[in-house]
Amino acid sequence: MENTAHMDKNMPDKLRELGTKPITKRQLGLVFILGGLVGIVGPLLVDFLGAGQFQGIGGTQRLVMVAALVVLVVGLTLLPLDDRPA
Repeated sequence: MENTAHMDKNMPDKLRELGTKPITKRQLGLVFILGGLVGIVGPLLVDFLGAGQFQGIGGTQRLVMVAALVVLVVGLTLLPLDDRPA
């Protein structure tokens, strides 16, 4: 039976050998920005395509868009933090 404590201790080195790197704050910021943009454009696109019974932007759509705007702003604040691990 192998010593699993030894394997766990060396796991980060083995992951680095495989070429994996931790996600950086800049990359996380880009993901947040993309998610925020999708959250803002999505409800507008739903109205444009006529996927609902109602005309105009409803309360739930506004709430989603505000939440997406907050996610977008958080993503923008992460961009200047360069390549530090998240």
